[in-house]
Amino acid sequence: MTVPEMRAWLRNWVAKATGQSPDSISESAPMVELGLSSRDAVAMASDIEDLTGTTLTATVAFRHPTIEALAQVIVEGEPEDESATGPEEDWSRPAEIDPYTADIAIVGVATRLPGDMNSPAELWAGLLEGRDAITDLPEGRWSEFLDEPRIAERVERARTRGGYLTDIKGFDAEFFALSKMEADNIDPQQRMALELTWEALEHARIPASSLRGGPVGVFVGSSNNDYSFLSVADPTTAHPYAITGTTSSIIANRVSYFYDFRGPSMAIDTACSSSLVAIHEGVKALRAKEADVVVAGGVNALITPLVTIGFDEVGGVLAPDGRIKSFSADADGYARSEGAGMLVLKRVADARRDGDEILAVIAGSAVNHDGRSNGLLAPNPDAQAEVLRKAYKDAGIDPRTVDYIEAHGTGTILGDPIEADALGRVVGKGRPADQPALLGAVKSNIGHLESAAGAASMAKMTLAIYHDKIPPSINYAGPNPYIDFEKERLKVADTVTEWPRYSGHKIAGVSGFGFGGANAHVVVREVLPSDLVEPEPVEETQPDKPAGSDADAVYVGGVRMDEYGEFIDDEDSDVGDDAFYGRVPDEDPELPGLTDEALRLLEVAREELAAAEAEDPVKPIVPLAVSAFLTSRKRGAAAELADWIDSEEGRSTPLEAIGRSLSRRNHGRSRAVILAHDHDEAVKGLRALAEGKQSPLVLAADGPVTNGPVWVLAGFGAQHRKMGKSLYLRNETFAEWINKVDALVQDELGYSIVELILDDSQDYGIETTQVVIFAIQVALGELLKHHGAKPTALVGQSLGEAAAAYFSGGLSLADATRTICSRSHLMGEGEAMLFGEYIRLMALVEYSADEIKTVFSDYPDLEVCVYAAPTQTVIGGPPEQVDAIIARAESEGKFARKFQTKGASHTQQMDPLLGELAAELVGIEPQPLQTAYFSTVHEGQLIRAGADPIHDVEYWKKGLRHSVYFTHGIRNAVDNGHTTFLELAPNPVALMQVGLTTAAAGLHDAQLIPTLARKQDEVDSMTVAMANLFVHGHDLDFRTLFPIPADRPVDPAVDYAKIPPTRFRRKPHWLEARFTGDSSLIMPGNHVATPDGRHVWEYAPKGAADLPGLVKSAAAQVLPDATLTAAEQRAIPAEGSRLVTTLTRHPGGATVQVHARIDESFTLVYDAVVSRAGQAGTLPAAAAAGAVVSQPVAGTESAPVQVEQPQLAGGDDAEILTDNLTQGANLGAGFAKWTPDSGESVGDRLAAIVGGAMGYEPEDLPREVPLIELGLDSLMAVRIKNRVEYDFDLPPIQLQAVRDANLYNVEQLIIYAIENRDEVAQLHEFQQTASPEEVAKAQAELLGGASTAAEIEARLAEVQAQADGGAAPAEGGAAPAEADELNAKAAETAATIPPPPSDPSGPGGAVPPPPSDPSGPAGAAVPPPPSDPSGPGKATAAAAAAKVLTQEAVTEALGADVPPRDAAERVTFATWAIVTGKSPGGIFNELPAVDDETAVKLSERLTERAEGPITVEDVKSAKTIEELATAVRDQLEEGVVDGFVRTLRAPVEGAGGSNIPLFVFHPAGGSTVVYEPLMKRLPANTPVYGIERVEGSIEERAAEYVPKLLDMHKGPFVLAGWSLGGALAYACAIGLKQAGADVRFVGLIDCVRPGEPIDQSKEGMRARWDRYARFAERTFNVEVPEIPYEELEKLDDEGQVRFVLDVVKESGVQIPGGIIEHQRTSYLDNRALDTIEIQPYDGHVTLYMADRYHDDAIVFEPAYATRAPDGGWGDYASELEVVHIGGEHIQAIDEPYIAKVGAHMSQAITAIQAQQDK
Repeated sequence: MTVPEMRAWLRNWVAKATGQSPDSISESAPMVELGLSSRDAVAMASDIEDLTGTTLTATVAFRHPTIEALAQVIVEGEPEDESATGPEEDWSRPAEIDPYTADIAIVGVATRLPGDMNSPAELWAGLLEGRDAITDLPEGRWSEFLDEPRIAERVERARTRGGYLTDIKGFDAEFFALSKMEADNIDPQQRMALELTWEALEHARIPASSLRGGPVGVFVGSSNNDYSFLSVADPTTAHPYAITGTTSSIIANRVSYFYDFRGPSMAIDTACSSSLVAIHEGVKALRAKEADVVVAGGVNALITPLVTIGFDEVGGVLAPDGRIKSFSADADGYARSEGAGMLVLKRVADARRDGDEILAVIAGSAVNHDGRSNGLLAPNPDAQAEVLRKAYKDAGIDPRTVDYIEAHGTGTILGDPIEADALGRVVGKGRPADQPALLGAVKSNIGHLESAAGAASMAKMTLAIYHDKIPPSINYAGPNPYIDFEKERLKVADTVTEWPRYSGHKIAGVSGFGFGGANAHVVVREVLPSDLVEPEPVEETQPDKPAGSDADAVYVGGVRMDEYGEFIDDEDSDVGDDAFYGRVPDEDPELPGLTDEALRLLEVAREELAAAEAEDPVKPIVPLAVSAFLTSRKRGAAAELADWIDSEEGRSTPLEAIGRSLSRRNHGRSRAVILAHDHDEAVKGLRALAEGKQSPLVLAADGPVTNGPVWVLAGFGAQHRKMGKSLYLRNETFAEWINKVDALVQDELGYSIVELILDDSQDYGIETTQVVIFAIQVALGELLKHHGAKPTALVGQSLGEAAAAYFSGGLSLADATRTICSRSHLMGEGEAMLFGEYIRLMALVEYSADEIKTVFSDYPDLEVCVYAAPTQTVIGGPPEQVDAIIARAESEGKFARKFQTKGASHTQQMDPLLGELAAELVGIEPQPLQTAYFSTVHEGQLIRAGADPIHDVEYWKKGLRHSVYFTHGIRNAVDNGHTTFLELAPNPVALMQVGLTTAAAGLHDAQLIPTLARKQDEVDSMTVAMANLFVHGHDLDFRTLFPIPADRPVDPAVDYAKIPPTRFRRKPHWLEARFTGDSSLIMPGNHVATPDGRHVWEYAPKGAADLPGLVKSAAAQVLPDATLTAAEQRAIPAEGSRLVTTLTRHPGGATVQVHARIDESFTLVYDAVVSRAGQAGTLPAAAAAGAVVSQPVAGTESAPVQVEQPQLAGGDDAEILTDNLTQGANLGAGFAKWTPDSGESVGDRLAAIVGGAMGYEPEDLPREVPLIELGLDSLMAVRIKNRVEYDFDLPPIQLQAVRDANLYNVEQLIIYAIENRDEVAQLHEFQQTASPEEVAKAQAELLGGASTAAEIEARLAEVQAQADGGAAPAEGGAAPAEADELNAKAAETAATIPPPPSDPSGPGGAVPPPPSDPSGPAGAAVPPPPSDPSGPGKATAAAAAAKVLTQEAVTEALGADVPPRDAAERVTFATWAIVTGKSPGGIFNELPAVDDETAVKLSERLTERAEGPITVEDVKSAKTIEELATAVRDQLEEGVVDGFVRTLRAPVEGAGGSNIPLFVFHPAGGSTVVYEPLMKRLPANTPVYGIERVEGSIEERAAEYVPKLLDMHKGPFVLAGWSLGGALAYACAIGLKQAGADVRFVGLIDCVRPGEPIDQSKEGMRARWDRYARFAERTFNVEVPEIPYEELEKLDDEGQVRFVLDVVKESGVQIPGGIIEHQRTSYLDNRALDTIEIQPYDGHVTLYMADRYHDDAIVFEPAYATRAPDGGWGDYASELEVVHIGGEHIQAIDEPYIAKVGAHMSQAITAIQAQQDK
């Protein structure tokens, strides 16, 4: 056939295959654009072969994508491959590639891959075993999208098997300093990049902290934005954090930001080749020196189903079984996978220098693009071949020598053949038949990671090279029929294979091809011996002499002249006279080396050291660094490391290898160092650290100090024999610098300081001491600098000024040495000439600078040498005066010590030396300071870095002659924020004075660090000094403490230990999004208007639904001006239900109902009326608010009834509807708010409120007895206050406490407030903005000092009279009509009981309320003491304290009255008060004798109230209320059973079936009476039992409760409790389950743990008691004595409470016992709560959570100001349900909030009962 004939045939074939007309087929267009698929190409190749007999590869259509190109190839054959590899092919690197930077070391690897291959070790194990990581779609994956039926249907059909991570949601947000909100909005790809960067650096043994601020590049491949789609799929989850959290570019940028990397940072998206291109870019950055370290890799996460659905619906892309069968005969597509990989790259030379372990070497890489191939998504084999050629040229490696190719290998029918074709043309050409390139793909194990695929391939190859094995490529069933493996010289490695090493060493190639045409190939090889050896320097060839050179110039008399005799004037010339005289320019004159004697002494010393170590081997300290961002994590790491070291593996690992590995870990803020000589000490120290205990083996700090260290260079006095010798012999760096100073000293003075150091018999004189100390200071400082330490500031003392000048940059080492040499020899010579009267002495005396001035008046010849410390001064002068001042100081009890000197420096004795000193120092060159300097010569002044030079000759003269202001310099350093002081000296002599100075400055925790010390191992001393610097956060490269021996390369098996890695504490972080194709997620949901005029919405809420908001939102769409005028909640929507809102219009508004829908079942949950312009509506009648009533037919409603609208003057018709609802929670109240028209008096309503709160029946409340005597506590008071404000519609106001307020007083308060609503409202507005002091002042002015109820009544009557015209009104005088009516009704109520002591009709003017504390309107009680400042103790701590703090003991201690504690005592107490007209005071108070008539009345009333006989004899014989109550208790039906069970509601007699009871547990400091409002909200037939308090911890109480519960009921159990009661219910639930009982429901009513840890420190304890004392003073108008905290801190629980009781007693005020009893029980209950160890519970727990704690709780413990979203229970209760009820903690147990609790709990009880009745 001719070419035109072939074109025509092809055109017809394509037209038929694509369903087009042949005339419409373009011969020059790529066939893929004509509609040809890859499968069509395979069929076409087969038909052409049948037609022509010519064998074609299936890839021919991709190499020749148009009809005209393909026809020519078929007829004329393939053109010659000009790129075929031949012997002449040059594969050497291009000349422009620098050979010193070309090779890139892979030093670290981290992976997060399917199949739980989450570390290099796990990955290697999985690869070797041939692990298949492909699974079904994980349960719950993509659930956010599956509520949309159209997506769910497509997912159901799709091929979703793939490679999925086990925990895609988990992330350690705390570790990376991210809030939960931000972490939730961060793409898991960013999270993986953060974590894997850490893990890769840790694997590389490179501390992340060491790279901070450095040129570190980050290159991350990413092409998937699924999480971004998720964040916008649900408008309700949209958050600004998602802007950065889901943007691809931020993936790399966030890594750079968190780690503070300053190199290039880019996210790279080339689709499936992204991560390989990222690695290529990283290589380029290292070669170009844009970065010194690179972190490169890729990430991928499959968050949404949309891409998977798309690929699946294209067809032929995804494998049906989800397995990739690379190069296999049964290849049928690929599987999508997620995961990530990161590599750490460095230049080989840098890795070698830094002692890094090189895992493999990247020799070269290349990238290109397919260009205009056979379609955008079609591969181009020519481009693939070209990228291979470029990569091997870049690597300088002949591709014929490659051992293995880690292929792209997607397992598609044509993708693999095309890749094989390109490989055959480059890697296979010219290769011997018996040396095939091995082939495989990690995709066969883990699937296609897309943008992270290349990173996974590189990780596999790195480990394969490192471990010297090629893992198998799995799922291989024989060769792909479209690949001629023999021709291409390729072979699939489907078993574990040895490396062939065709070139003599291992070489591999890694390919990655993006589906958009971006190709990449990386060449990897093994580490060669030459990589580990520093290359020999290449000698630079000398360039030819350029024309015009003056090389022929001659020198005459040192002057340079050209060949013509002209002078050459070149200021830049560096030859000059040096060349003429034969000197070498710019080189220091040669200094002497060690003397012969020094060398002899050195040899002897080394022999002695070797012998000593042979006899008794020295075990140096091995410092083990442990650190973390948080102290808790540091302790956790220490515990894990201790366990590992104590294991067999750890014991067999050298301690030095462990230390070296730890030194290369990241160094966090909270640091510790274990100073261990052996494994036992290491384990002991680590365990102490883990447990937070002190240990001499442990140095630790919880955070870095703010300023760097001050190096202190001390003066005379540190010298001793053998100083520096051991360190000189054992530390090369120290010895090197001693030798340098030795050479300079020899040059200056002619003797060797090395000889002095090595001579054990050396006694140092004034001259040699100074020089040797200077040398040791210099060597110590340089040793510290060698390990990365550096000073932030310097302080020199006397002779220490020379070394300080050197380290500050003020003098060169030569000049500093010259300075100390001149100073020392002049002083030595001077001292030698002293005799007789010329001798001067020095002494240290305990006098301050001011004191010494006074003392010196008696000793005129004495001078100050050194101001050493605030109370210590060194003085000098004549011996007799020195002796005299020493005697004086000692006689005054002060310290004094004489120095062994003959001269006194810094005095006038130095004057003769100053001229010679100046002459000898001529020529020194002071330089600007490089480091801050506190000059003790210049009175301690701070000389900042960069300032003008100071160390001139005059400085040294002044320093020798004048006083040293050492303490001033130290104090100035402290004032500038320095806290760390490091003394460089052979023995610490200045640190004591530094410590005295810092302490005097108020710095009591300064870090005072010595270097060397007499009689201590000098190597260990330096180790400890550097460890101290490290733990306090100062600069120190801990790695340098563990150098690798220089004579060999690093050996990981010997040099490093396999210590435990950093453990991330991952928690789920995920957007609670829900995708829908409609608007059901946006309130009010999808809207439909029906033909009958109704409107319906369906809304899919997330979490707790805002039902009022839903109604308002729906109504606003139909009636824009509608207002919600009435609403009633019928039930709680079930979890997962959709809310259907129906609006039915009627004149003036509409009725709105909300039903919860689950499938086809509807339940009415909310009823509401909305009205327009205030018009009233109708509200359907309902059962008791919140109670769940069985409805036989779903959706059945009660018949609507018209609500009668009372007409209120000036009010809206609908106001009563709103008034009858609880605004705070939009729930029906137990009864309507009080109004004058309700027919109920103020007193009746108040009695109901107070009785309900305090456990009294209203008729039992004696109105004249102060409520505090009836047992009022702070919690009761707050509950009463809240309810009074609600029922009487009063604004909340702050009022002063009144100790003796009774029910009558409170009633008058309310009447006054009702009469004067405007005044009260103004007071409320004033108090909203006024400070507490302003409020107190206003009240004081109003009350005029009145404190009792009677005094306040009189005072307010006076105020009222003045307001009415200056005269007090007559009794019964005119009052507003409303007040008359109110008082009349109050009088009617009061007529049935004896009148109170004060006039029952009330004063003529209404009585304003006794201003009340926020804790209640009737007088506040003392709150419970703060929780124990000493922190949780043993479980029995509360019980032990309780045994001592009995009520009798309280009564005896305080002389206080103990109020009634239970129902029997309350009835008895109240009856006595009502009948006798007098309060009995307290239940233990002795009762007065009563006459027979009174005894009979008491007997009759008690018999009636107790429903059982109480005789006159019982009354007369009882000495106390407590005794009489015993008889009453026996008769009361509600009496306590078995000591702690109260029957709040007995089972209904005769009721069919067995009703499941509710067990409720007492709150802190209270009884179960508080649950009466809850009972009213529960089904009427539900029995309720209260579990009252017993002594002990929560665990001990539960252990006592559980047997009784099991005895009372066999299950199922329903438990609940408010506050502490919730914790008791939870503990009992655990105990019951352990006993095998069936626990169905546990309800925690606002039992919420503090949102942050309670401060248990001494400071926290003091603050709590201070807050308590202020409250007590304000409440009781008493002055609490100053608290002696030092004594209090020594006391245990019992002692601290006794202390509080004593303080109250000493106040002189008789506090009623109710307060004391409440303190006692509250303290013990809160203590029990503090000591609880919460155990996990696997049952359902419901937390009814209020919005916040009440103010009192927060004031006394600020930790309660915040609360976690799960109330602190999420980590323990696996099935936690949170129901938000609104309001404050103290309100949760009362209306209106208890209505919501009751509604939800009723629903649960009804459901449990229904299951039980089946």
